[in-house]
Amino acid sequence: MLVAPTNAPIGITVVIPIYNEEDNIPILYERLRAALARNERTWEAVLVNDGSTDHSASLLDEYAARDPRINHARVLQAALSRHRAPTPPTRRG
Repeated sequence: MLVAPTNAPIGITVVIPIYNEEDNIPILYERLRAALARNERTWEAVLVNDGSTDHSASLLDEYAARDPRINHARVLQAALSRHRAPTPPTRRG
């Protein structure tokens, strides 16, 4: 479904992190659209790909191309490694 872009100000912004969720993205999109359709405000969704290694990124690109309310943001790998806490060493004994 192609949604015509609107010049109305955004009333609601939903930000959702995505990590290896290719099977769930279609379900998420339909539920998000259904939930937000019940309200009278314009909306957008920012789907943040947190370094997925599956096909999540390409699916997010497809949804963003079809629906201007969907924005696909990518977290760069360098930023991911910088912001993740190091794993604490385990102690034996």
